[in-house]
Order: sequence, then C-alpha cells, then structure tokens
Amino acid sequence: IIIDLRNCRGNNYEETLQALSLLCSSEKLPILDEVDEPEQVFDLPTIVIIGKETQGAGEVFASLISRAKQGLTIGQTTTGNLFPYRQIAVNDQAYLTIPEVPDILAGIPSRPVQPAIKVTDSKQIPYEKLSDTQGSEKTDKCLAKAIDLLISLNAIRQKWQ
Repeated sequence: IIIDLRNCRGNNYEETLQALSLLCSSEKLPILDEVDEPEQVFDLPTIVIIGKETQGAGEVFASLISRAKQGLTIGQTTTGNLFPYRQIAVNDQAYLTIPEVPDILAGIPSRPVQPAIKVTDSKQIPYEKLSDTQGSEKTDKCLAKAIDLLISLNAIRQKWQ
C-alpha cells in the first residue's frame, strides 16, 4: 500500500486513528474512547510519502505508523505543525504559542517527522495527470521510488513466507 500525504493538511485526528487501525494492531495505537475502531484489515507492506506540505493529521499518521513499525516513510521532512497552535498573551507585547494537543495524542512530540528514506525532489504530480497518463508515475520521483521499494519489500516478504 502506498499512501501519499504530501499535501495533507487536515486536523481530523479521530479519523486518522481509525484509518491507522486498519493498518496497525490496536496495541500499537492510542485508544479512542467511545469510538468504534475497526480491526486491523491489512497486513501488507505500507509506504507513506510525506513532504514539506504535510501537516496536522498527516504528520500524526506518518509518526504513528512509523512508531508502530507498520510502515515506512519516504520523501522530505514535514512542517512540524502536527497540532493547531494557540497564542496566549503574556503581556501587551509578548505571546506564548503552544500546540493544542488532544489528550489521546499527548505522547506524540510536536516536531517535524523525518522520513526513513529522504528523497530530495519529491514534487507531487497532480492526480488527474497521474491517473490519465500511462507511465506518468515515473515523472514523480518520490512515487517511483516508493513503488520500487514496495515491489522489493513484497518480493522479500514472499521469499521468506
């Protein structure tokens, strides 16, 4: 599975954890109270593409899937804006900016996610071009490397089973 989060900027952490629960066993993820978490459905090699535009829930997804050792990140370092920020006035001229971290995600550091494999040119090809033009995935260097890596991981997995 290849998940491209290079332009992900949302902050829906509940849906992020639900999506992660499809790829990771529940013991490896924060537990959501009062939410039906789906059981792990996929036990496949997973590559998550991240980049300079990845923020919020996309960064949380990449961080947690890496920490759970259920996926590999590839691309560029993310923004480090995992959570929305709130400014608190200290006095008339000074403000303290702090991240608003949901309690369930308190263990996740609010810092950029470093990819396991860095790709210097990770410019994303528009989906329309990617889906309409055969072979266009080769022009997206990061996606091409992710595909090659996934093919290699699958070959190793099949060899060892």
